[in-house]
Amino acid sequence: MLLDSVRNCGKIFAAVINGPERGHITAASKLVFFDVAGAQKLMEQARDGKFTVGDYVPRVRHNRIKSAEKDPGPQSRVLHIEGPSCIVNQPYLAALFRGKIMDWQDEIVLTLWTTETLTRLEWRFGSFRCQADTARNIIDRTKRSVVSIEECSLWQAVTVHYGVDPCAPKHVVDPCVPKHGVDPYTPKPTTK
Repeated sequence: MLLDSVRNCGKIFAAVINGPERGHITAASKLVFFDVAGAQKLMEQARDGKFTVGDYVPRVRHNRIKSAEKDPGPQSRVLHIEGPSCIVNQPYLAALFRGKIMDWQDEIVLTLWTTETLTRLEWRFGSFRCQADTARNIIDRTKRSVVSIEECSLWQAVTVHYGVDPCAPKHVVDPCVPKHGVDPYTPKPTTK
């Protein structure tokens, strides 16, 4: 619910949400953006009364522990995972991530397109640092460690790209969509 409410601010590097405790009825959270501008935009939205989470108007303030800006790049908490449908599906990948002792908070998993044999998912994790980056590494390690020839050929067809964080400013362009040509989110034709 929190990340659904953060829009047009900046890419989320890390998010930590703690449940209510010590007499409080609402949760507390910490958001770390990739850059200072993201935090400043959220502060402005909160100050102007434009930031709400559900029916609540949260109190927003800078954390006492400052975080350095991250180098600009395509990194994002959103992963586009494409490949054979027997691997690229939410139940299979969720089990793979859990099996590697990875806990995560995901906003949502979207099926961008699917055919009889291939699927492209958009997996919106709650954090780049502890979740999306770890998931990407788990997939890369799995691709390198499979032993059977059949499984190896399936895993070699799996690709992972960063998607656009819905919390980012609206002018950010999805790097996966070419400026000219076919939209990769359109289902690919199947061949027989």
